[in-house]
Amino acid sequence: MLVEEDECWFSRFAQPQAHAWAEGGEELRLVQGEPKRGESDKALACFGAVRHDNEAVLLYFSDGQPNSLQMWLFIIGLLAVARAEGKGVLVILWDNASWHKSADVRGWIRAYNRLANRACSPICCRSKVPGSIRLNPAGFMPNAGSVNPMAS
Repeated sequence: MLVEEDECWFSRFAQPQAHAWAEGGEELRLVQGEPKRGESDKALACFGAVRHDNEAVLLYFSDGQPNSLQMWLFIIGLLAVARAEGKGVLVILWDNASWHKSADVRGWIRAYNRLANRACSPICCRSKVPGSIRLNPAGFMPNAGSVNPMAS
């Protein structure tokens, strides 16, 4: 299964660095919301992946900004989809975000692939063990929004 992955985050407490405009003669105003008592000021992160085989979009939402733990949880979700469909390999195309390249995520992927390789090794079995999926992340060049439809 081949997917192109990207993520974004939103917060009503942190203004995005984006262009804005106002009607002619009106002053542009950005209002920063204040959290209510007891309300956290966390952001909402959205992870998404577009499948190449059927163009389906797979989404995962989490509290806070994107990080290695949330990336790991999204990868587990993608592996569950691939496993349910009997796929043998999951290829994830992604950009150079720090949580993609983090030592935690890279270490987990290496450990996972070692176990997946052992599960379908010709030494221990003649046929592929159901559910053993190889994970292959592949990076885009930096700022490859024109190549990655999730970044467009």
